[in-house]
Amino acid sequence: MKADQLQKRLEAKQARLERYASVQEAEREAAAARLATQRDRVARLERQKLGLEVRAGVVGTVLEIDAEEGERLGAGSALARIVDTSHLIARVGVSERDAGRLDIGLSARIEVGRNVIQARVERIDPGVRNRLVDVDLALEKPLPEGLRPDLSVASRIEIDRIENALKLPRPALLEDGSERFTVFRLTEDEDRAMRTQLQLGRRSAREVEVLAGLAEGDRVILADMSDWLDHDELRLQ
Repeated sequence: MKADQLQKRLEAKQARLERYASVQEAEREAAAARLATQRDRVARLERQKLGLEVRAGVVGTVLEIDAEEGERLGAGSALARIVDTSHLIARVGVSERDAGRLDIGLSARIEVGRNVIQARVERIDPGVRNRLVDVDLALEKPLPEGLRPDLSVASRIEIDRIENALKLPRPALLEDGSERFTVFRLTEDEDRAMRTQLQLGRRSAREVEVLAGLAEGDRVILADMSDWLDHDELRLQ
């Protein structure tokens, strides 16, 4: 009986041994399938990771980032502000009254600190905000170093050019539309000042054209002299 039992065990072991190769093959195939599944998952996560990297469509400098790490954003959300410093423009505000005299292509000068840049009018906003019209000025190259966005600038737009004009710095008390203005002109020895009435022509925010009343080289007092307008002559000390 014991011999029969051992014989049956031997036959079972032999049968198991004969199936061992096929069992091992099946286990290898199952392991390979699990590995392929894990590799597909890793590849999918890598693609998702690459999808989180946002690349700008233009070359420039990142000025500010509007999103925080880990924040969920929808399509079309602003992530960052990128500026190409080689394509800067100057946007200045012009009074609604003077904006009507502007035209595309007019020459302009822009003062940025100590730098003066030549420019031209590129765009005039059709709308008015706070009684000002936005005017875009295209900068002419070469540009000075150190330019960056949002710098404060001062500009002069050349509306017209007058040849051989006599001009003065615009007096503070000059009213718009005034054709005449009274100043005190210094004598040759500069010890007296004579009241002189000027006939004025065109004017800008800083200068005014003198049509009559002065000659080239005359010196005048541009300070507020309204308290002395009743006098024809003043003695200077």
